[in-house]
Order: sequence, then structure tokens, then C-alpha cells
Amino acid sequence: MHASAKEDVQSSVLTCDLGYDETRGAHMLDLMRAIWPGVQAFRIHGSGALGFAYAACARYDLFVHHKLFPWDIAAGIVLVQEAGGTVTDRDGSPATIYSEGAVAGGPKVHADFLRIAEGRPWRE
Repeated sequence: MHASAKEDVQSSVLTCDLGYDETRGAHMLDLMRAIWPGVQAFRIHGSGALGFAYAACARYDLFVHHKLFPWDIAAGIVLVQEAGGTVTDRDGSPATIYSEGAVAGGPKVHADFLRIAEGRPWRE
């Protein structure tokens, strides 16, 4: 399997999760609303582990989550990296099993997303 080769957010399908915190979920929706319509599509599927797996095999070009636990992210980091993708914390630093949030997907769309999301409240 291979992570997405898409060049940018505009040509990509993004998936995110709202989690269980109303305020953080609202921030994620605000971010997605700010990006729309500059993206092919958004999906919300409700599983952190599935989001990483789908990003690793390019079913989605990018997965974004703002509140993860070690059991959500541990295998996801390995899957995405082994598929040639990038996984970072919300601030762009390398993701670990202790990262609270993550951005995962193809390297180019990942970088473009972090550029677009800079300064937005989704990291809170």
C-alpha cells in the first residue's frame, strides 16, 4: 500500500474526526468550513484507527484528528510511515503515541494542509 501522491488539499479527499469534546469538535468543523470549497470532499467516519489505515492506503488523502489516545495512534503511525506517508502532531512535529492530535497522509498534501491550517483554533 502507498499513501496518497496528491499535490495539495484542493485536489484531495480529507477525513477527520470530531471526537467526544464539543468545543474541539466545533473547532474541527470551523477548520473544515474554512477550507471548503477548496477541497474535493470531506468525510467523517468516527474511528481514529480506521482514519490512519485509510490514509496509509490512499483511500483518503489526509486524516486529521485533534484528540487521540495511544491505542488510537500507535499502529497508525507505523502504517502511514511504512506506506510512504507523513504523520505529525498538529503543530508539525513528529507524532508519537503520546501525541494528542495528528495529521496523517501523503507528504505533499500533508504539508499543504499544515500551511492552510496555520493559526486556526483547531489545535486547541
